[in-house]
Amino acid sequence: MVAVSERPTVQTSSSVSRGVTVPYACADLGISTSLGYELIARDEFPCRIIRAGRRIIVPRAELDRVLGRADHQQEGSDAA
Repeated sequence: MVAVSERPTVQTSSSVSRGVTVPYACADLGISTSLGYELIARDEFPCRIIRAGRRIIVPRAELDRVLGRADHQQEGSDAA
């Protein structure tokens, strides 16, 4: 029997995603994914989006701002 070692799942600032998928953002916003895509098509999605080819990315900082969780995103930017 071969032992399987588990990788640690410690998140560092470099491993935290700066953007999330539309389904992830919709789940956080409490709306369905289909409604999220409809709002994007009508340019009414509550967050700014980034289009990268066919991909749609929601900036995590923007999602956190809309949800009132922007405090932890600004910690690194306060130090100059």
